[in-house]
Amino acid sequence: MPVLNEEDPLRVQIKEVFEYFPQLPSDSLIGVRIVHVFALPDAPEEEYQSTSLKLLTRYYNGHMAQDVVEEVPQREANFLTQLRQKKGRVHYIGVCTNPSSEDLDLWESRGFKILFVGHVKSMVEITCVMIIPLHDYEVHVARHFGNCSFDELFRAFSRIFIRALAYLVIDHFFALRILRRNIELVQQGEPVPAKKPWENPTDEKRIEAFIRGTHQIELVIHLVPSIARAYFDGSLPVLLSTDQECVLFLLGLRCYLGRQVKEVLHLTDDEILQHMRGVF
Repeated sequence: MPVLNEEDPLRVQIKEVFEYFPQLPSDSLIGVRIVHVFALPDAPEEEYQSTSLKLLTRYYNGHMAQDVVEEVPQREANFLTQLRQKKGRVHYIGVCTNPSSEDLDLWESRGFKILFVGHVKSMVEITCVMIIPLHDYEVHVARHFGNCSFDELFRAFSRIFIRALAYLVIDHFFALRILRRNIELVQQGEPVPAKKPWENPTDEKRIEAFIRGTHQIELVIHLVPSIARAYFDGSLPVLLSTDQECVLFLLGLRCYLGRQVKEVLHLTDDEILQHMRGVF
């Protein structure tokens, strides 16, 4: 069964993350944090854990009806009794996990969504905070406070994340998954008019020469960070290949040198230049 901590006295405080979102009424938000999910020796681990979390979510959403009682085995009677005793408003269920693709897949399969990845005040390590916004959140927060829907919070987090990637020690491909999700979210909304992230006519001429192959990338490399921020923020609606995205990500957001990009992506100098010409 899940082990809950409603007071959350441990090192990681999910509420600390709310400080990154000034639009949230953080002082009035109430949530529970999952500390650990146990499994029974004679039950399939993932199936048992998923069922426990499903029932927990249904309870805090106010859906603990008779059909749920029928789903719970007799050996879970104590757990169900504890849940019935819980009263009051709860806005979210949260978990703090490792910033890895494996953990992301696991908790997303359980219905959790990324709220924040980075340094939390009370922790030295980078942590990934994921939550399930509950019915109370939608009714009492999202509908009454501007820019507080979960999609809007994720967009706000993505802008913070993009700025932090130059110094965060984090897996590249995990970070790219988050950024691609942000692009997909933007694409689901109103069409974004394309706008070049440079205005200087001299830069335009240098870019044209770089694309033709008559200028080296060093003459346009100063534009790569602004292009990367605009693309991964969703404000530059262009279609890039996976390799182009990866090269742009490493050069523009991670501030990698060409030799480092070669090592990470196993590309040649010519391939990197070809991908960057496609970006421009």
